Order: sequence, then C-alpha cells, then structure tokens
Amino acid sequence: MKSCNPCPRFDSHGPSFRHTAAPHSHPTRSGNTSANSAATASPPPASPSSSPSPPPPATTPRTPPDAATQLATAQLTELGCTPKQVSRVLSTLAAKGHPFDFQTAERWLQILSRYGVPDPLLALVNNALLLQTRPEEGRDNAPAVTAWVAGMGLTQAELGETLARYPQLLCLRHTDATEAVSQWLTRELGWDGRQIVKALHAFPPLFACSPAEDLTPRLKWFFNHGFHVAAVGRAMLETPDLFSSSIAHYESQLSALQALGLTPLQVQTMVLKEPSLFTTSVTGEVMQLKVRFLVEVMGKQVADLVNCPVYLLRSLKGCIGPRWAFAAQYGTHLDYQLSARLRMTDRQFAEAARSTKLNGEFKSRAVTRIQVYSEFKIRWQQGAGKGWCGVVKEETAAAAAVQE
Repeated sequence: MKSCNPCPRFDSHGPSFRHTAAPHSHPTRSGNTSANSAATASPPPASPSSSPSPPPPATTPRTPPDAATQLATAQLTELGCTPKQVSRVLSTLAAKGHPFDFQTAERWLQILSRYGVPDPLLALVNNALLLQTRPEEGRDNAPAVTAWVAGMGLTQAELGETLARYPQLLCLRHTDATEAVSQWLTRELGWDGRQIVKALHAFPPLFACSPAEDLTPRLKWFFNHGFHVAAVGRAMLETPDLFSSSIAHYESQLSALQALGLTPLQVQTMVLKEPSLFTTSVTGEVMQLKVRFLVEVMGKQVADLVNCPVYLLRSLKGCIGPRWAFAAQYGTHLDYQLSARLRMTDRQFAEAARSTKLNGEFKSRAVTRIQVYSEFKIRWQQGAGKGWCGVVKEETAAAAAVQE
C-alpha cells in the first residue's frame, strides 16, 4: 500500500493505508476549585446517636502533564490552536507514539499555505498524522502532484480545497500512486477525466489506495454479490468514499439489512440509491428499532424502505420521530416526499411545513416555524418519544440528527 493517511472519518474500517488516524480523545476537565476544597474539608462531628458516615469514595489523582506535553501545548497555542484543537492533535500523535515537533508543524503550514489551502492550521489539525511525515517529502513531491492535478482540470482554488481535506496528497509520488488509481478508474469503471476530477476533489484519499490491494478486491466483492459494475461506478460517483469501508464492514451491513426481511434485490436497490449504507456504521439493533417505528407508528411496511433508504441513516430521536409526530399533529403530510423531508435540516423542514393549523399557531403566538418545531421536538423527545429514544444508543455518524 502506498504511503498515505486516510480521512479520520473512515479509519475504523477503511482500506489498508499505512497510516490511520487515531480516535480523538479529550482530556478530563478539572473541577471547580472551591468545590474541590469543599469536598476535602473535614465534616462536622457526628452526634452520638447518629451512625458513622461512610468514607468518601477513593479518587484517583490526576496525573499532571509532563514537560513535553506542556511545551507542545504552548507551541500549538502559539500557532493559533484552540484548547480543543490542541487536545486533538496531541492525542492523535500520542496514539501513534509520535511526539509533536514545532518546526515540523511550522514548515508544513508554510507548504500548505503556498499551495492555496484556505485554512492551513485547520487542515493540519484535521490531519495531525501529517506531522509524522517530513515536510521535505511534501515539498519535493508537490510539484509533480500539483502538475498532475492541474492537468486533470482542477482549478487552483479546487486544489486548495482538495489539499485541505487531504494534505497527504502532496506526499504521494505521481507515477506510482495517483496515475495508477486514475487508470484503474478508467479501465474498471469507465470513468472519464471529468468524473475522476470530481472524485479527486470530493474524496482525495481514494488516490492513495492501491488498485491491487484495495480497489479490485472491493469491486470483486460487489460483483460477487450481484451488483453490476456499471452501477457500482455510478454509486461511487455519488459517494466516492464507498471503497473506504472494509469488506468485513460490507458483510456486516449486508447481513443487518437482510435481517430486516429485505430480499437481496431490495438490498442492492437500496445500497445503489444510498451508498452511505455501506460506509457508515448503523448497527443491526438500531435498524431493527427504526423498522419497528416504521411499522408500528408510521403504519408502513419494511418494503417501503426501498424507496426511502435514507430513513435508516437518520436518527430516530433527532429526526424521524419528531418530524413524523409533528406532521401528524399539524397535518403537514410527511408522507409526501418522505426521503427529501428526511434530508432537510431542521430549519428547512420547518420552513417547508404548511397547514391551516400550523399557520394559525404562527399568527396567534407570533413565532417562527423553526421555533414551533424546535419546541415540539423537545416535547416529543421528553414525552411520547421517550420510550423509543431510550431503547438503544444511536451514537454513530450515520444516525446523527440533521440539525439546524
């Protein structure tokens, strides 16, 4: 596999890249000083008739940061990082056993700025493992890579945006990485130059893959499960990170979908309409709960998912449940264009809601549509929806609510 660094979003099940980003962790915040001193103060003497108080639970003292961490924190702050960004960079590097080097960071920021990255510091924070690579490697390879990108038709502004998503692209050697992937996409999927540029701009880590080790095995898996190659190519145009998932993850998601009672053909249709079903991690338990809501509350059938696969990617607590209940109460007909309504932000959904009852509430209370919906959403989550929302934990990127 080529030397590269995939986007953090796909590290849990991505291709066999040499580097993988570490999960972000945040240090425990220190408690209030006065509260801490109160907790350690001696309690008042107990009366003879009272029973002795149980001893306070033992607490593990926090380990103060070492000198190297303190220095790195000060240097990252000097570069302009927020405390959260400092924690993100240091935890990512620590997971790989790599120390922070101030001069390396400075040189990388200069290189990223030179090639038009809109916010070099943010790009570096989001791709902290870039600091494992010598800046000279990016500096020496950058001319060939940028020349190739320019030859593909990407503008200077688009190059900056692409490098902001994946600055490791500058470290790849043009002849044995980017060109090999481009040739594979043309040969196997029939893509033209315009389509390759679109994928490069949307998901640059694709061009750090190995055609033999990463791309071909995944395409073969889809073919062996009844997917037409041309259809997979079209799905990748809409979701270029489709091949970022491991084959084991494909198998897991396929099993979860079939366990809902869907036929193999129905699953294929859904995945081709919504390829994110194979790139995100909605568990089978969460899918089963959403299907129960679909059938028991919405009065639909499992087969209706074929026409609205995005339903499985939306949060029951933050999106599906409150929007369905809102439509039912105010008569706004969520059945109409359900897929489109579930893709909207909360504000867009509220603005699209139209009914006589809803219009009357706007006039009587002198409030906006988003205010009415936001209040309703909270009431539903704390009331009628509480039983549904507390059954399983929806802590996945796919199940995140579409917020305002």
